Amino acid sequence: MYSGMFVLCIDDGRADKGNVEYGTWIGDEFLDGKRCRKLLVNMHVNQNYFEMPLLAAFHVGTAANFDMVFSVGPYLAYGISGKRDVDVDDLTVSCNTFGDSKIQEQIVPGLQRFDAGLMGGVALDFKRWTVGLDGEFGLCRLVSNTNIRNLAFFFTAGYKF
Repeated sequence: MYSGMFVLCIDDGRADKGNVEYGTWIGDEFLDGKRCRKLLVNMHVNQNYFEMPLLAAFHVGTAANFDMVFSVGPYLAYGISGKRDVDVDDLTVSCNTFGDSKIQEQIVPGLQRFDAGLMGGVALDFKRWTVGLDGEFGLCRLVSNTNIRNLAFFFTAGYKF
């Protein structure tokens, strides 16, 4: 979930007056002769990736009946699907996460499909099952000219047959 500012530019031929009066207005400014207003918005982004990790795992034996497993390494990922939902007051706009969208004749760029980064985790390895906590940090920017990157933490569980 992302909450932040969104700038809506109104071009109705009159640079000093705007005719759109909805949303939560934070302030006015002028950009290229157009009256622009800042809206407070909430954005929810779903991203689904095909991911290929290459991890080195270190097993450390313990006095109990389990091993500690530490893993670290790089990963490569490619975005395959997703959806962005933008909420402004009572209005919700949905669009593709990775594709470009056209909103009121303006092209809104999608997120970068390619991601690469570092992954690490720690797990408890028992005789018949494994539980762990992993995390990954993306090194690629999701949006050009920003510092927005992927960051994920997840719990893993597995059973050995």
